[in-house]
Amino acid sequence: MGDLADKMKLKLELLGRSKHTVAAYMRYARMFVRFHMRSPLEMGEPEVAAWMQHLIVEKQAKADLLIGHIAAVKFLFIHVVGRPQAVSWVPSPKKRRRLPSVLSLSEVTTLIEAAPNLRSRAFIEAAYGGGLRIGEICELRIEDIDSKRGVLHLRDCKGGKDRIAPLPSRLLATLREFYRVTRPPGPWMFPGKPKDHPIRRQSVYEEFRIALAAAGLTRKVKFHSLRHAFATHLLEEGVDIVTIKEMMGHAWMTSTQHYLHVRTDRILAVGSPLDRLPAK
Repeated sequence: MGDLADKMKLKLELLGRSKHTVAAYMRYARMFVRFHMRSPLEMGEPEVAAWMQHLIVEKQAKADLLIGHIAAVKFLFIHVVGRPQAVSWVPSPKKRRRLPSVLSLSEVTTLIEAAPNLRSRAFIEAAYGGGLRIGEICELRIEDIDSKRGVLHLRDCKGGKDRIAPLPSRLLATLREFYRVTRPPGPWMFPGKPKDHPIRRQSVYEEFRIALAAAGLTRKVKFHSLRHAFATHLLEEGVDIVTIKEMMGHAWMTSTQHYLHVRTDRILAVGSPLDRLPAK
């Protein structure tokens, strides 16, 4: 893409998109260009239609992935090429709102105990104990661990916002032990390779999968399920939803209200009319 790639990256950054969004948009735009082997300046509606057909019919891309590809190509033609009519017809696919997979307290305990090493345990405890996203764990800085106030200072989170997350005493103990054993040089609590870079998300995923297998959990569980469990368990303990919204760093209350559909305490308390029928 040459100069167009530089222009697109600059515009994304000027519009305040996160670095992860910038990287994803650039990757999807390059895939579109490689598919046609032509400059976007030479392409228009037919090429966009062919790319959409390739993704939907040949690749059978799911809605989440399709949304990213469409957003990137739309941005390319609207903000970089200056030809919005080429993508004005492209609809945005509806994202299916699935109920999040929520781990039970016993499953979280089993996962922590099955962690292959101290670092893996810290990942799991941070996601469940503080409600951290995987990117927030990767980019956690040593100086952001505020043991006196019992909080974690999270920088440049989703939506470009900073926020504060709880620092449970159990997580603090794990982080202190990890620091004592490994002595990370800083600034990152979990350095990658090279050590002046934060750990890659893929490395966290791989260690989580090892713990998942060792724990013997066979149902579909993602690393993000720990964050879902954090919110749902707080809700079941009686914490108000506004507080949980702030702790999760959600921009909209509708994102937090999603957890109202997976809490089980009220369902179990009400029970079912079947159990109230006279016994035979």
